[in-house]
Amino acid sequence: MEPQSGIPKYKQIISSVEIAIAENRLKKGDRLPSVNKVCL
Repeated sequence: MEPQSGIPKYKQIISSVEIAIAENRLKKGDRLPSVNKVCL
């Protein structure tokens, strides 16, 4: 995540999840990381 990008964190998280799905790193039934882990 890029805090200085001007894009809200929630939109950055959504984008990251969408990219992970597109790259087959996330699949149906996978658990998402906690918000705290995502924000590190």
